Amino acid sequence: MKVNSININSNYKYNTSRSQSNIKKQETCDTVSFRGDSERERSKSSALPWFFSIFAKLNNSEVSDTKDGVIQPTKQGNLGDCWLLSSVNALSYCRKGADIIKETFHYTKNGTIVNLRGAKSYYISDNELEKTRYSSIYAKGDDDMVLLELAIQRARDDLASQKLIFDGDVSKKIQQEFGKKTTSMFKPSIEAGFELEAMYYITGKVPELIKDEDARRRFMYKYWLDNGSNYALCTAFKGNDKMATDVNGRSIRLYSRHSYAVKKTDNRTVTIINPHNSAKEIVLPKEEFISKFDELYALDCSVYNREKRVVSPTLKKTERHEDGSYAENTLRSDRSVYRRDEYDAKGTLKKTIFYNENNLEEEIIKYTSFGKVISRIRNDYYDNKRLKKEEKIYYNKGVKTSSYISSYNRYGGREFNSRIRYEKGVKAEEFINYYDSFDNFKYAEKITYDKNGHEISRKKLTREEL
Repeated sequence: MKVNSININSNYKYNTSRSQSNIKKQETCDTVSFRGDSERERSKSSALPWFFSIFAKLNNSEVSDTKDGVIQPTKQGNLGDCWLLSSVNALSYCRKGADIIKETFHYTKNGTIVNLRGAKSYYISDNELEKTRYSSIYAKGDDDMVLLELAIQRARDDLASQKLIFDGDVSKKIQQEFGKKTTSMFKPSIEAGFELEAMYYITGKVPELIKDEDARRRFMYKYWLDNGSNYALCTAFKGNDKMATDVNGRSIRLYSRHSYAVKKTDNRTVTIINPHNSAKEIVLPKEEFISKFDELYALDCSVYNREKRVVSPTLKKTERHEDGSYAENTLRSDRSVYRRDEYDAKGTLKKTIFYNENNLEEEIIKYTSFGKVISRIRNDYYDNKRLKKEEKIYYNKGVKTSSYISSYNRYGGREFNSRIRYEKGVKAEEFINYYDSFDNFKYAEKITYDKNGHEISRKKLTREEL
């Protein structure tokens, strides 16, 4: 499931998508940039009653006791965690990635220690594993995959409750988005996500996102030359479901907002794996693959963090004001402020501010009295602490309505600014003004988009035409 933006304090909405003939049905999340899908035939309950669990133990031949550090073929369960499963599969198809996975586990007499280099170590008892692997919730086919699901679920729970915070730049990419993720009482916290997060948890390294078509084509050539040694690769696309033709001329339905792992490639074809059933290969012509998928997450596993990234227990400091309002500051291990939550006298969250390590505001989020996001401001800075990019996003009832983006050079001069109008949360129209190195207006562009947010026209405008 893919999500286009994240409402930190809002609930997620799930709509039924098209079904796959014999295997899965997909769920999509309206609000923004996660991926995940689940098997809706089994989505009415998050856990089997005890008598169904006993029946499953007696009859479920897909469950195997395979704690060996090697990822075997699996089938996705009733969770929308394709983002996690595909990331693990992609790592397992890469020789260096497979070594990372193997080093992640330390098996003990009564359980397993899962060392997440991007978070911390978690102990999973054999009893807990026994209970979860027979349910319809988690993946089937390999115990190590289930152990990773459980460990990453705990990491997300710790981040949501702010028991842990990340030190360093990764906090911008992960913790800001999931620090207060709303978790359904019927769904574990690994429901919906994206590949960057899963790969980071396991390796301690953030993958590269490749969107440009020519860049994807160049990288696939590089991936072919690598011959499955160093790179782990996941892929996905936005918009609607697509039909593709495989190398045998058969029509294959590809699901949008759903994550696939790339298993291998040659000079003509690309083999991808759907986590619904990782034993089945989908072999596409290379140009078909490049044209259908518009996002690649590529992780170079040749160098990774063998030691875990430092993760600090949350330190908090509360400021109380005369009018009854107050603020909670979340501190890093060096006592600098990482996050500031401001509340009114009734205890309603009104504003959240995230700070970088130079104590500069990176993100400011304002809320309504009902917890809906009103606006979000994101800032990026140069090394000299000058503002590099500013993005302002406005919402109505949790749906994006407009945004403004400004980019600056190292000396404070404008490079461009953009005004974007949205319809039902999807880009509809955009105006971009470009400036020269002396901050003088050069020209403008008007871009229009279709109902799926895809560009359909672009027109260059002079100052007189604006």
